[in-house]
Amino acid sequence: MPKKIQLLLILIILTIFLNGCSTKADENIICEQEEYAWQQMILNENENLTIQNIELQLQINQLKMDKIMIEYNLTKYYEKYLWKENYYYFYPTSCENPKEIFTVCKSGCDFEFKCDTNSMNPLFWCNVMLTFADCTSYSIGDIILFKDRQYGYDYIIHQIIDINNVNITTKGFNNNGVDNFTTNVWDIEGKVIKIEY
Repeated sequence: MPKKIQLLLILIILTIFLNGCSTKADENIICEQEEYAWQQMILNENENLTIQNIELQLQINQLKMDKIMIEYNLTKYYEKYLWKENYYYFYPTSCENPKEIFTVCKSGCDFEFKCDTNSMNPLFWCNVMLTFADCTSYSIGDIILFKDRQYGYDYIIHQIIDINNVNITTKGFNNNGVDNFTTNVWDIEGKVIKIEY
């Protein structure tokens, strides 16, 4: 085979090889760009999903609050009488997996009470039936039944307005100030989950 033809064949093979390499390099660059674009799209989608998740969580929390308010049979004026500090309203919270549920009223309930104060007016008066749940945890805003170690009653029904470790500060809706004593979490018998007028 003449040398010219051999050289020509070598040049053709080299050209094909170099074109192949160039094409592969181009393909690699395109692949890397596409991969980067996909990664950016996934990151953006994750950010969007995170924002949507936060928004949904806020909606869920609001729905839970609405459900609690409905369960409590509370009317609009209830907010007016909630204990208010720095314009923040303390709302009652729900009770997951209560250990015990019981009712309290003047007569015909699981437990009968002697009601001789108006400390929880106008949210409820002495003629209501209150359903309590013995819960694993209690929060600011909960209306609780707790042992009285101050006034000589057996129990008091007031609202939690502050928690400091195991010490709980309470207040009656209709009282001007907070109770002048603190109670302990182990003195709580339960919190109101329903008010029947």
